[in-house]
Amino acid sequence: MSIGRAREFGVKAIRIVDEFQKKRGKKISKMEIEDVLNEYGDLAFDRLTEMFNWLFSYKNPEYKPTERKFFEDNLSVREIIEITKEVARQNQLEWLTNFFQENFKKALKVVKG
Repeated sequence: MSIGRAREFGVKAIRIVDEFQKKRGKKISKMEIEDVLNEYGDLAFDRLTEMFNWLFSYKNPEYKPTERKFFEDNLSVREIIEITKEVARQNQLEWLTNFFQENFKKALKVVKG
């Protein structure tokens, strides 16, 4: 996933959390995921459907959006957590630090002559 797409994923996720918190009036981070889904099931699955369709359509122009019913019937809380963790894992930018360090070293060698 590109850096811009990873950023967009983060912004979408933050907006979803904000929406839940405004409806509840306090932080949902204190709630168990199962409780969030029980209390806000319709909203949760609407947003999950939007997010997963957005993810799965990435670089796949032939992807046909999946209906909410499919996600409700086929996704478990564990799978939702695993998909989210995998997106986060794949978008860690540890390589960026090494990229800049190597390029700075090369630049310093050129300057020192």
